[in-house]
Amino acid sequence: MTTSLRWMRCLFASLLLLSLHVHAQGKIEIIDVTVVGYGKDIKLATLDALDNAVSQVTGAHMESATASEMQQQVKDGNATNSESFKQNINKLSKGVVKSYQVLEQGKDADSGQMMVKVQAQIPRYEQSGQMKRLRLAVTPISIVNGLLDDASAIQFAEQLSAGTEAYLTQTRRFAMLDRRNSGAVEDEKGLIRKGDMSIEEMVKLTAKAASDYIVVLVLKDFSQNAETITRPNGREMERINMPVTVDIRVIDVPTHQIKFAQTYNHRGRTVTGKTIGMHATDIAQEIGETILNAIYPIAVIATEGKTMTLNQGGITVKNGRKYKLVKLGAPMVDPYTKESLGRQESDVGVVEITAVTSQMSTAKLISGSEEILEGGSLQLRPLPKGVVEDAAKSDAGKSDSADDDYAPKKKKSKDKDW
Repeated sequence: MTTSLRWMRCLFASLLLLSLHVHAQGKIEIIDVTVVGYGKDIKLATLDALDNAVSQVTGAHMESATASEMQQQVKDGNATNSESFKQNINKLSKGVVKSYQVLEQGKDADSGQMMVKVQAQIPRYEQSGQMKRLRLAVTPISIVNGLLDDASAIQFAEQLSAGTEAYLTQTRRFAMLDRRNSGAVEDEKGLIRKGDMSIEEMVKLTAKAASDYIVVLVLKDFSQNAETITRPNGREMERINMPVTVDIRVIDVPTHQIKFAQTYNHRGRTVTGKTIGMHATDIAQEIGETILNAIYPIAVIATEGKTMTLNQGGITVKNGRKYKLVKLGAPMVDPYTKESLGRQESDVGVVEITAVTSQMSTAKLISGSEEILEGGSLQLRPLPKGVVEDAAKSDAGKSDSADDDYAPKKKKSKDKDW
C-alpha cells in the first residue's frame, strides 16, 4: 500500500469517526424570541414573560421549583431589570434562559396588570439522531416471592436484566433509556445544578425523554441441580441443570397496551462448566432477539440469484445461522375488533447467513426454489434451536454437551402492528 493511499484511508476513518461522534451527540442552539408577560408588578410580569419564552421554544414551562426560586429572588429585592439579575439569569433559571432584554413595559389598559415585552435568548437542546429511533427501556427485573431468598436466583435475574438491556442497545435499532441507574444519574445532575456550570451543561438538565415502550421481565422459576450422566465410553460426569421460566411483556407506555407477551421456558440442560452468568447471558440474547424480531423482523432488501441482502447486521445476526424464510401476503384484519393482525405468511424456504457487516448481512437460500425470491416482501424468522441443531445431534457422543432443550415456548404477539 502506498503512503498516499494509507494516508487517505486514515483521513477517511478519522472523518467517519468524527461524523459518528457529532451524530451521536446532541447539540445546543440559541433561539431568539419576543414575548409578552403580565403580572401585578414589573418583576412578576418579567418572570411571566421569561416563562412564556421558555414555553414557546421548548414546549414546556419552567419547572415549578425553578420558577419559585426566581420569584423568591425578586421578592427579596433583586429587581428583574438590574444588571446583576440579568447577568445571572442563566444560573437563576437553571440554564433555560441565556439572556434577555426588556423592549417595552407599562400598564395594560384592558387587564389593569403590568405588561412587559422582552426579547429573550433561549437555549434549546437538539437531541441526537439516535433519539429519533423507537425509545425503549428495560425496567428492573421482578422476582416472584418464592425466589427472593435464593441468592443464585437473584444473581441470575440481575445478569439476565443487564444482558437483555445490553443486547437491545447493541442492536442499534432503539434509543435505549436507562432505568437501572437513576440514582447515579440524579447525583450527576445535582452536581450540575449546584456548580457554576456553563450554559451547555445547564441546558442538558432540560433534555428529558420518555420511553415509547417498556420491557418488563419477571423471573418465575430458577433452580440449580446436579445430574450424573454416563457417557458412551462409560465415564461418569456431573452436569449442572438450571431450568428457567421468564415472563416477557412489551408495554406501550402512553396506552398501557401489551404489545407483545411471551413466556420463555428453558428446561435447564447446560453445557459442562457453564456458570450462572454465562447461562444468563445466553438467555438474555435469546430474549433480546425475540423482542427485536417481534418489533423489527429481519427483512430481505435485495436479491441476486439465491443470494439475498438483509437489513440487519452487527451482533443481531450470526454467520452460519439458519432462518426460516417467509413471504408476506395480504393484510389480515380481525373480523370482530377490526384491528390489524399483520399479514399472511407463507413458509417458502430456509436460508443461511454467509456474511455479516455492522449494518447488513448476506444470506443464501439452502432450501426452496430460487423463483420465490422474485417479487414480494420477504422476511426471516428464527428457527428453534432444536431444528437448527438436528444434524449436530446425530453424533450421540456429543449429546451430553449439546444445549438441546433450549428452544423457548412462544405465544403469538397480541398485536403485530407496531
